[in-house]
Amino acid sequence: MDETACFKWLATEAQEPGRRESLDRSILLLLLFCVRAALAENRAKQEREKEERKGERGKRKKRERERKEKGKKEGEREKRKGDERKGEGERKERNRKREKEERKRKRKERKGERGKERKRKEESKGEREKGRKRKERGRKGEMALVIGGISQLFQPTIAVLSAEKICQGTNLWYFLIGLHMVTLFFAYGPWDSLKADLVCCWPSNIEDANKFCLTICYNQRFPVPISGFWVFHFIAIIFTVALLKFVYVTKKSPKDKDAEAARKPISGTESSPKVGEQLHFGGWRQGIYIFCIALLLAIDIAFIWTLLGLQLPNLIQEVTTCYPNDPACPATAQFAVNSISDKRAILWVLAFCSAANIIFCIGKRHRSVLPNRQGRFGGEALKRRHRNRGRKEKVGSSGELDANKQACHDGGPEKPRQLKGGCRSKKHGQISALEKQGCSV
Repeated sequence: MDETACFKWLATEAQEPGRRESLDRSILLLLLFCVRAALAENRAKQEREKEERKGERGKRKKRERERKEKGKKEGEREKRKGDERKGEGERKERNRKREKEERKRKRKERKGERGKERKRKEESKGEREKGRKRKERGRKGEMALVIGGISQLFQPTIAVLSAEKICQGTNLWYFLIGLHMVTLFFAYGPWDSLKADLVCCWPSNIEDANKFCLTICYNQRFPVPISGFWVFHFIAIIFTVALLKFVYVTKKSPKDKDAEAARKPISGTESSPKVGEQLHFGGWRQGIYIFCIALLLAIDIAFIWTLLGLQLPNLIQEVTTCYPNDPACPATAQFAVNSISDKRAILWVLAFCSAANIIFCIGKRHRSVLPNRQGRFGGEALKRRHRNRGRKEKVGSSGELDANKQACHDGGPEKPRQLKGGCRSKKHGQISALEKQGCSV
């Protein structure tokens, strides 16, 4: 029964008459009840406070416990972190030592590589030096071969200046070939860089299409091949001269044969087959000979016509206009050629060499057609001379001495040749009658 119900009951009891005593008793009971309720409430409140305090104490303990556990965990974590930091430091130290050792090893390897590279460089330098020396020796050998070949090609001219009889047969053809070869060698100097010497003035910037447009202008300026045509002309001349050499038959005179036979045991060396050669050909050989000379004439005339009629006009104007007719290039362009005077001079020199060859061909053809002493038309006189030379003349002692002296002197005013086993080297009693007369055979 709560307080509200108690007050309601007291109010109803107070309104009824004759119940005052019971009312007083009820009030006391009510007061007791209220006091007891208040005490119970106070007790409950205290218990609640006590429980709350216990709960707070428990919570505090729990918080402290948690804090301790947390601190313990943090300590363990810190310890673990310290251990980790220590292990990391040790690991870093180990890594640092390892890196230091690696750097030392790499430094040693680099030193070894530098030493090896230095050795390789020294070896390559030595090899380059050896290669350069080999190239120099090869170049010297090539120059010796070239000089030897050129000296053989220029041998007819030297023979003419020294009044020898070597300037006969096909030697002059070889001289003209050598002259033409030397001219071509010097001609390739100015003409070898023709594409690089071509300079164009473009009205606009074409950048990547510059080489393309320059090639179009070069083909328009020089439509006729230059160096290729020169090489073809040189090969054609060599082929014709080789064909001429095949049909050119030579024959030695008996006098030269006797002189060579007399010199062979004396000197022990072979004499030059070009001395005393005489031309003997007829029939189809003479026809092929005339055909070769006519072919050489035609080749040189065509070469001069190409030089002066097709190639030289391209070098008359110093500045010309180019029309590429291509969408990648401008409509027009002005271009010029460097060293144009040198190129003209080379063309004139080549034309002069071909003109000299033409003059020589005309002279040789005229000599091959006219009768001469060494050709087919002088055969009877040649046979008669050989027959007279083969006869034995009967002369006296003085005449025999003069003939022997003439034979020993090779028929010339030169000093007589002395044999290894001459009059002085012979023993007494082994000297022939000819040696007693003052001649060593």
